[in-house]
Amino acid sequence: GPSYLDPGSGGPDNDFTNRNTHFMTWNLLHLARMLKDAGGIPAHGNRRDEWDAMGHPDADNPEHR
Repeated sequence: GPSYLDPGSGGPDNDFTNRNTHFMTWNLLHLARMLKDAGGIPAHGNRRDEWDAMGHPDADNPEHR
């Protein structure tokens, strides 16, 4: 289908799309600020060497209760 700004797409006049894009942008800006204030995304769980040492993603979750 047509893209947002294509002639006749109705994109710029679509309240649903405009509202949700606004909400998403607002939330992403706040998430970026929270990540920056926290020093970024923690390395734990995001490191290749830990992945290799730990095994596969289907391993038991140590946080499972």
